[in-house]
Amino acid sequence: MPQLSPQPAPSLLALPPEVLQLILAAVPLDDRLSRVALACKQLHALCLAPALIAEVDTWISGGQVAARIESLLRFLARRGEHARSLCLRVKLAEEDADDAHYGDVASLLSSCIAACAARQHGQAGGGLRLLAVSAATPLLSVSCVPLLTALEELHLHGRNSSLQVRLDSSWRQLTALQRAQLSGRLECHGSGPCLPPSLQLLCIEGDWRGIPQLDEDGGPLLQQLDPRVLAELPALDTLVLHATAYESNSLAAVSSLTALTRLGLLGAAQLPPGPALAALSPSLRTLEVHGAVLGADVDRLELGLQAMTGLSTLKLSFEWFGGEEAERLSPDLSHMTELRHLALSFYSTQQGAWHGLWPDPLPSLPWASLQWLALPLQAALELFASLVDAQQLETLCLLLPGAGGQLDAWLASDAWPDFWQSIAIHPPLRCLLYEVPANSPSFSYELLDALLALQQHRPALERAPALHHAASMPPKRPSPAQPAPSLLALPPEVLQHILAAVPLADRLSHAALVCKQLHEACLAPALLSQLDVAFWGPRCVARAQALLLFITCHAQHVRSLQLDIRLPEEGAEEGPECNEVASLVAASLAACAMRQVQPGGGGLRQLSISPETPLVSTGCLSMLRALQQLRLTGRSSNLRLRLGDWRQLTALQDVQLSGRLLCEGEGPALPPSLTRLCIEGDLDWDDGALQEPSLDGRVLAGLPALRCLELAESNYTSASLAAVSGLTALTRLALHRVDNFPPAEALAALAPSLRTLQLHSVVESDVLNTCIQALTGLETLAVDLGFYECTL
Repeated sequence: MPQLSPQPAPSLLALPPEVLQLILAAVPLDDRLSRVALACKQLHALCLAPALIAEVDTWISGGQVAARIESLLRFLARRGEHARSLCLRVKLAEEDADDAHYGDVASLLSSCIAACAARQHGQAGGGLRLLAVSAATPLLSVSCVPLLTALEELHLHGRNSSLQVRLDSSWRQLTALQRAQLSGRLECHGSGPCLPPSLQLLCIEGDWRGIPQLDEDGGPLLQQLDPRVLAELPALDTLVLHATAYESNSLAAVSSLTALTRLGLLGAAQLPPGPALAALSPSLRTLEVHGAVLGADVDRLELGLQAMTGLSTLKLSFEWFGGEEAERLSPDLSHMTELRHLALSFYSTQQGAWHGLWPDPLPSLPWASLQWLALPLQAALELFASLVDAQQLETLCLLLPGAGGQLDAWLASDAWPDFWQSIAIHPPLRCLLYEVPANSPSFSYELLDALLALQQHRPALERAPALHHAASMPPKRPSPAQPAPSLLALPPEVLQHILAAVPLADRLSHAALVCKQLHEACLAPALLSQLDVAFWGPRCVARAQALLLFITCHAQHVRSLQLDIRLPEEGAEEGPECNEVASLVAASLAACAMRQVQPGGGGLRQLSISPETPLVSTGCLSMLRALQQLRLTGRSSNLRLRLGDWRQLTALQDVQLSGRLLCEGEGPALPPSLTRLCIEGDLDWDDGALQEPSLDGRVLAGLPALRCLELAESNYTSASLAAVSGLTALTRLALHRVDNFPPAEALAALAPSLRTLQLHSVVESDVLNTCIQALTGLETLAVDLGFYECTL
């Protein structure tokens, strides 16, 4: 028989493109872009197909979190128009969980959301549809959310009051939003409703003010739910309040939800008033209440249940502390003739174990209509005689106790054999479930034997899914004012010249609202090329949010941007307001960069940020490709400047930096086009002592055109300043209030080109003379030693 030669293995690239896309879709996005896309051009093109980047699900943890998020930001800057779903799951390492690193990462994430909004602005049919942010992901602000006008689903859970969720009229423009999950401190601004009328599902959870405060009775300190949160939501059919501490009267706004079909009150400190619950009876079909329902809440719940005749699903799970209130927890449900799914449980967590309890007298149940029933085992033993009336009951779930010995005692009772026999012969029953607490200390072999015997007697019994529940959430827009013409008779160029003298904020918030002609004149590209933004006072957050909205729409015309934002004294250093403004500033820069990533010569040329302006991240600066001048002064080492991708700023000529400079990669950090560089204020204090950091040599590497270098308020070691010797084109060197000078050998290497030397520092005579002796070609020498005695 002739031997067959082995055939080569078929190549993956031989598959049809649509099959390859299905295979690549199973590869995580991070691995797909950082590994698979680098294999060849064909795989690179397939990995960037719009269908494969429609869902961006990121999971980032461990080290280099900020660098990886910057990579994500650059990706969204180029491909964000294809994203339809964005899930952010970021977890900082414990050693990186300080406030500075947290703020840096949070601002970068806000910039990612702003980048998606900017790339999708004005595209028909495009836009982010789903946004989900995990509980561990750093987040300081949600002000970018109203920019996602195509958003249909929002998940923001697991937050405490440190995150301020600012709800105002801008949220009303999210006309596609249908499902929303909110957590944090909800703050409504403006006079109208806060959420869009398109909302169908709303979930509000955990609106605690930091660590839960306790009142005089040891209970949680209750807050007020602003009625504007639930106002004008005609399509809302599901509402869930989870672990909230709202006062009962403030929850009366639920009565206005005329389309509500599902209501979940999970761990709520207080329930809505009884009349408000009763008002929902015409539309409500599903009600779920879980938690400690005592005192006045018992009356509220009973009043509401009496009016709810149309319920089809009811789940009541009460935590029982004993006492008279617990004995009253025996609702009469016999009037609910349409009830199909019912789950009742009364429990206690004494001594860390789950104890099944049941009130006395037993509740009246609508047996004839029930199809799905969950009861504690004790209740089932007492009510088994009524199973004869449950002719539609197909699923029965038994909630077993977790207390040691309690299960065996019930299984040894006289009712147990009769109950088990009724289950074995009940014709409609198709499924039997039992639930054992996770912390149950014991196991019952008697129950296991009974289940095995039942399976042999009725093999048709099967497992079925447990009763489920859902959750949800939503915004508005101001109407323009009517005008009175005055300057409209002037020629357009004259009108623009007059408007140029009006501050930007007044021009946009007053003059542009007068009439269409003035609105168009105020938004002329010539008037938007230079933006000088300066505001301060208590409304900084709202004005910064307005700036972000403006830049998102008109950033392609901006050539010069100056930011001077000054918070009130009580919020200038730290706090939610400072974090909110810092995040908005970062998002504004990201939006500016995204709107200018297009051909045609557009782009921001000059950027200046005052020392008072809150800023925690500069990750967006590397995307301002047309930037020529940058002013970033007055910053401490708390601000980290990552210089990983700055080499691509090939138009940058004049830079003034302050903060802690962090170089990434192996090559030079700054672009070779630089002609002037000023570095100031990179000081580091440790236990009250001023440290001497080293200036990374990559900062001054590869700068052939640099003619002017200034070091101010810095404390770099002398050895690390030896890198100045590589600046062969340097003509001017200024050292203002520095503790260490470059070595004499490094200064001597500058002698052929250096013409101006400025010294404004405390320095010893021998050090100063040694430095100057090597500079024989100086034309200008300025020395200011203050009151320090020195001889030249």
